[in-house]
Amino acid sequence: MIAPARAQAPGAATWPQRPPRIIVPFTPGGSPDVLARLLAEESSRRWPHTIVVENRPGAGGNIAADFVARSAPDGHTILLMSNNIVSVNPHISRMAFDPLTDLVPVALLARSPLVILVNQASPVQDIAGLIALVLGRHFAGLNEHADRRGHERWRHQSSHCRRSRPDDRLQGAVAHR
Repeated sequence: MIAPARAQAPGAATWPQRPPRIIVPFTPGGSPDVLARLLAEESSRRWPHTIVVENRPGAGGNIAADFVARSAPDGHTILLMSNNIVSVNPHISRMAFDPLTDLVPVALLARSPLVILVNQASPVQDIAGLIALVLGRHFAGLNEHADRRGHERWRHQSSHCRRSRPDDRLQGAVAHR
């Protein structure tokens, strides 16, 4: 299906006319950078031009996303982004572009789980312990009314969290990387 769609696209026969760029909104060495470099390496074997990976970190990804939103709409500048640029950044920062109208999603490349880890010697052994530690430090010195309200809110929000130690599979996976 990809070949016929590409063949019908305007300019598809002559694309790429110059080296395409994958813009990564993070510093080199992280997962998005590694993924972009693997994608560039494999694609460069099939296309007449080498794909250039360019890191433009800063402002939670807004610098890179703004650069791509302002680039020529010829398909030569590609943004490899995380969902925060669309889901979080518009709510916490002023953006010079609208990620929902100035950028077009093309493909989902990967899903990456996030885990919470602490030093092994830490008194925190599970999510309940982390929440208790945060509550104890955050609310120390606040008046009783604010302390109670905040504590209740944290208790409600944390009730949706799993309250057990990470399983051995997770610990093994993290230890071997």
